[in-house]
Amino acid sequence: MRAIADFAYPHQCLGCRLLVAGGLCGSCIRDFPEVGPGAGFGAEASGPYDCARQRFRFEGLVREAVHRLKYRGEWALAEALGAEIAQLFPPDLQQVAITFVPMTEKKLRDRGFDPAHLLAEAASAVVGMSPILLLARTIETPPQVSLDPAERRVSPQGSMRCRLPAPESVIVIDDVFTTGATCMEAARALKAGGARWVMVAALARSFPLPGPSRGRPAI
Repeated sequence: MRAIADFAYPHQCLGCRLLVAGGLCGSCIRDFPEVGPGAGFGAEASGPYDCARQRFRFEGLVREAVHRLKYRGEWALAEALGAEIAQLFPPDLQQVAITFVPMTEKKLRDRGFDPAHLLAEAASAVVGMSPILLLARTIETPPQVSLDPAERRVSPQGSMRCRLPAPESVIVIDDVFTTGATCMEAARALKAGGARWVMVAALARSFPLPGPSRGRPAI
């Protein structure tokens, strides 16, 4: 019932407080800080994925929107945010499957929904497609927010497998790209499952700040 109500009724826009469907107006989205040219490939351009792009910088209203979706269950935000992820897709999507980085089963039970799945559904709908659940978590990993950058790079290793034979070309959707380690593990699993080309499309990219990072609310 929460999901139905969340989509059915207008909400105050997070930025300007006008009543809008989904909780974000087009004007405020246009003010989101973009990653910028030359930064879209992320920290590991030579990783197992072939392309990694991110739409916005993970700061300000972007951060608030992601946190409200993930931790407060404001599902309607996924529609507007997913539509922005779709802007990263290549123009020709023939023979390309769309999937997402899944949560662990325990986190899914605890939270009751998977934010990356919601984003993937919204992004796929823009191009008339539906996402496929191709990946599964094989082990529980510590929350990335609790780890320093070096730990984040190694923590996801071996944590995913491909549930099905992977299509030749796959786009993997995630919410926030930090070190790229989780997306790298997703790409490894997909290529082990048969994919030949993997693109990562993330809503936002978290850039490191000076000083110690442990405990900082990045994802």
